[in-house]
Formats: sequence, C-alpha cells, structure tokens
Amino acid sequence: MLNRLSASLLFLTLNAFAQEEVINVSVETDTYKYAQEILKGRPAIEVTNYASPNSQRDVVEFILVQKALALGGLELKFSITTGNYDARNIKLLRSGLLLISFDSMWHSHVNQFADELFISAPIIEKGEYMAGIYTSKENHAKITI
Repeated sequence: MLNRLSASLLFLTLNAFAQEEVINVSVETDTYKYAQEILKGRPAIEVTNYASPNSQRDVVEFILVQKALALGGLELKFSITTGNYDARNIKLLRSGLLLISFDSMWHSHVNQFADELFISAPIIEKGEYMAGIYTSKENHAKITI
C-alpha cells in the first residue's frame, strides 16, 4: 500500500513538472498584431532584429520580456488575450489575475502599490526619455495652438 502511494505521488509530481506552465496575459490588440509582424512565427528568443514599419516601444517590450524569461531558463507558454487593457492592468496585477505586464508603466502610477507589487528598478532612468508630439513639417500648422 505504501509503495503504491509513493509511486502515485512520484508519478503526479513528475507529471506536474513535465507539464508546461501556461500563463494568462493580456496584451493590447495592436501590440500583439505588430509583434507578430516581427516574430514571423519564430519564438521570441530567436529575434535579434526588431525593425518593422510598426515597431514601437510596447511591441519591442512585449518581445523582450518573453525573450528574457526564455534566456533565464523559464519554459513558459503564454495564453494571450488581446484587447484594451491599459487601464485595467494595474488592477489585474494587484488582484493576482495578471502575472506580469508586457508593457512598461510609469513609476508614479504603480509606486502607490509598492507593498502589493514587485516593481523592478527603472529600465529608463529619469531624464532619458523624451515625450512629445512628433509630426512632419507639413502637419506643423495643424497642431499649432
């Protein structure tokens, strides 16, 4: 009886370790679509060139997070739900329904939840990022206030 129980527990344990972890994540629809243009069916770990007509910060971050996890030795499979989640991601993270954000967040938005969330060191230091409105010279008149 004890041998059967031990064998059953061993089998269940080995089976649990053998199964791939599936992580539910939410991603903006356009971010996911544009990332697929770069990935071209390849795993993120194989991507070395992020150039694409639709390459933007959040698209590159989406790929880099997956690549970093793979390089760190984690074999995770993601179940991706696309939609408009910017406003809800902090709530989802706080409730534990979202494991990781695939998009960077402003420190000022998440710092108030530091006791509930792991917040990494800044990747872009204060003063290294320039936000603005960028347009062609032909459109300048249209945005002049």
